[in-house]
Amino acid sequence: MSNDAKEYISITLDTDGNYDISAQTVGTDQFSCSFEGKAEQVSPTQLQSIVKTPDSEGNKDAETCIVTVTVSGDSASLRSSDGSSCRYFCGARSAYLELFNIPRE
Repeated sequence: MSNDAKEYISITLDTDGNYDISAQTVGTDQFSCSFEGKAEQVSPTQLQSIVKTPDSEGNKDAETCIVTVTVSGDSASLRSSDGSSCRYFCGARSAYLELFNIPRE
């Protein structure tokens, strides 16, 4: 990964009334997590995406990753559920998706 990787969150409303979320986190060691998925609004300030991911054995749709985005003005924070289910979106040394107060694109 190049050193020009950046953290971002992009949120757009699709024609079905759901949200498309795209996000990238970059750790201090430059390993990253990248996430893209559909989300539903679960409160006035929160979106939630529930995604099925493979387990460590490669069994498709075996685990559930929950990604929650909290919107505040022009910025957003993102947090994924703990555990191995969300590691699917991350590099070798990144554990989970987490961003705080990142300007939305």
